[in-house]
Amino acid sequence: MKLPKEFEAIETNAPEGDIKWYGKEDQTEGQSIHDKGEGEPVVVRLFEFLFRPDLVRTPTKEELLTPSYVKSIDGELWGDGLRRVAEPRIHITKEGCKIFVACQAATGHSHLEEPKLLQEWL
Repeated sequence: MKLPKEFEAIETNAPEGDIKWYGKEDQTEGQSIHDKGEGEPVVVRLFEFLFRPDLVRTPTKEELLTPSYVKSIDGELWGDGLRRVAEPRIHITKEGCKIFVACQAATGHSHLEEPKLLQEWL
């Protein structure tokens, strides 16, 4: 196994003075991240919300993704012929939040669109 190469750099024009940076070069194992298109297609649904401007503090993930709200998301997906296959992911900013839900076609339903491979999105 090859050890990572270490390096140092000095940033000279910073307002705080010279800053010394340290880093390492590294690489992944010989596994490809190329999507082969195997398995069931996954749809990612996005729910986007803005917070009230007078909100004192930003809510946490636990405050936003309550069990009753996750059940509400499941109901919305069911209405579209989808089922959730993983826990929702949430990205919270000061202005609002985005909830990403990975789902698949429910039993007896199918996708009419041709799914894209990961490398097509990148």
